[in-house]
Amino acid sequence: MCKLLIRTCMEKFPEEKGLYQLVDYLVVGPEEMQDTELSLELAQCSTKSYGEKVIDPVIYAHSWALYRGGQFRACLDLYSASKIKVDYFSIAIKAMCLWELGRREEAAALLNAEYDQGLAGYVQRETKRVQDKKESSTPRFETLLAFDREAKAMILAKPPTD
Repeated sequence: MCKLLIRTCMEKFPEEKGLYQLVDYLVVGPEEMQDTELSLELAQCSTKSYGEKVIDPVIYAHSWALYRGGQFRACLDLYSASKIKVDYFSIAIKAMCLWELGRREEAAALLNAEYDQGLAGYVQRETKRVQDKKESSTPRFETLLAFDREAKAMILAKPPTD
């Protein structure tokens, strides 16, 4: 039902700027909600709706969908083509793409102390925001943490060289 609703919104309101936020659910949400093909379609639709003024969260969502779709080179190319800064929202995905492309030492080097400190600072700020406003955390926050766990399990649990 939810996927049908997402597809309907995408078809009826392709210029809706907020649709990119649903990509999070499709890439790391509950298993019954995950849908790689739909996440890619939605991410592409969202990126197109912003045109040249695409914002960082849309790039993140698009890169997450590309990663889930196994399009590792395209994901790295998207980051390279955008003006997005390298931060804790992009590092885990970049590291996993590099790992999948066989660039293991480069991938492991990204998951360093500076990354951990930046992520910890963000987690602290987000936790305080949620507590202060008595609201739940955002899907973006949960997505970030899910990819962080996934990257560390993939990369740090294995030696960087084959």
